[in-house]
Amino acid sequence: MDGLTVVNERKNNLVFESNGKIVTDSLTIASMFGKEHNNVLKDVRKQIDYAGQEFGQVNFHQSTYINTQNKRMPKYDLTEEAFTLVAMSYNTKEAVQMKIKFIEEFKRMKQHIQNQQQLPKDPMSILKLTFDVLEGQKQEIQDIKSDVQDLRENAPLYAIECDEVSKVVRKLGVLLLGGKESNAYRDVSL
Repeated sequence: MDGLTVVNERKNNLVFESNGKIVTDSLTIASMFGKEHNNVLKDVRKQIDYAGQEFGQVNFHQSTYINTQNKRMPKYDLTEEAFTLVAMSYNTKEAVQMKIKFIEEFKRMKQHIQNQQQLPKDPMSILKLTFDVLEGQKQEIQDIKSDVQDLRENAPLYAIECDEVSKVVRKLGVLLLGGKESNAYRDVSL
């Protein structure tokens, strides 16, 4: 909480990762809860005062941003716990809906980070994982090739193909009977 960090860009998400922590900021809270940023800053400072220095240092991080008038302004990054303290004081129906959105976003971000941490870090494990994925893809390709071959061999004849097959059968029949001039061809009883 002692050091200031200058931030020039707004985050697009409700929560984001900053210095290895999942946080939101006072600007996002003001925007999402329809409050003036100055009022949110007052609420944050009040919660820091109530919660005590130790909790405040761990869960609230003061920084700055550049506003539309190109002026450096204060803001706070808040952990999930800090956000919960501040948001608890907002009790309108809309505020409750916003709290739910933030809670879901914190959960989503935690899951995202947890999934990233499960990926191997050392080169040999990465190579093995890559090899396993490629082997799986190779097997899938073989299965698809087999399915395509099956379709080619066992596909039903379409109307055009049936007509062509019928013509060939008739020609062969005429040839086997000895041609159109033969008695076998002219005898309808056969």
